[in-house]
Amino acid sequence: MKFTVLTALMCCSLLTGCAWQQDLLSVRDRLVILEQRARELEDRNEGLKKDLKVRIEDYSKTQEEKEHDLRNQSAGLQATFEGFKEELQVLRGKIEETDFLLSRKVTGTEESLTRIESRMQKLEQLLNSSSGAYGTAPGTVSAEQAAPAPQTASVPQPATDVSEDDLYKQAKQALDQNDFQTAQNGFKKLLEAYPKSRYADNAHFWLGEVYYRQKWYEKAILEYQNIIEKYPKGNKIKAAYLKQGFAFFNLGDKANARLILEELVSKHPGTEEAKIAKDKLAGF
Repeated sequence: MKFTVLTALMCCSLLTGCAWQQDLLSVRDRLVILEQRARELEDRNEGLKKDLKVRIEDYSKTQEEKEHDLRNQSAGLQATFEGFKEELQVLRGKIEETDFLLSRKVTGTEESLTRIESRMQKLEQLLNSSSGAYGTAPGTVSAEQAAPAPQTASVPQPATDVSEDDLYKQAKQALDQNDFQTAQNGFKKLLEAYPKSRYADNAHFWLGEVYYRQKWYEKAILEYQNIIEKYPKGNKIKAAYLKQGFAFFNLGDKANARLILEELVSKHPGTEEAKIAKDKLAGF
């Protein structure tokens, strides 16, 4: 009887051990499957991260290109608007010189003035709707009020056979003497006669300075942009970034001013121009 019970107990023990071993194998198989699925999920997660990173980079690049195009379009529209202002100033000067007793001439001139003012209003509305309105900041003097009236006296033009050295020297000397009209004509003549001159980038910069000092900031922005796009390794590139940022700021466009000055600090760190840009940014 004892032998039978002992034998039965041994059999139960063997059967129980086999069951435990089978359970362990089953658990191990499940662990292997779970680890495999975890690796697959991790791989998918890494793939999604990479794809998201690429999409973010593409989106940032697209936004930068849009901002660059918008900046160029805004500067072009402002230059056109400034041209209308100059034309209006000329017409007003003619009105002052006209004999007011000749009613027909006065009437004709006033009608022309009205048409131009109407065109200016439409252009200003377009600027306000498309580029955030480069209007005059409160408390500052408008570009129309601050810009001096164009000189009516004829300015001698450089001869066509003048060398590029002499053209540049004459224009720069005129600028140093604050003879803006002569300087403007000289630099333009140099760029027209010698478009590939070694002075080309300097001529664009100083032409921008002619406009900047007369508070024609829109035209100055375009000249500085010529340097940024055409002469990125020239000796005036850092100064062009700095003055273009200041020009946007003077137009009341702090967003573009900040963008330009930050680009200067990023591309040309450690320079005197970058230091000035940082000081300006700190005061925004």
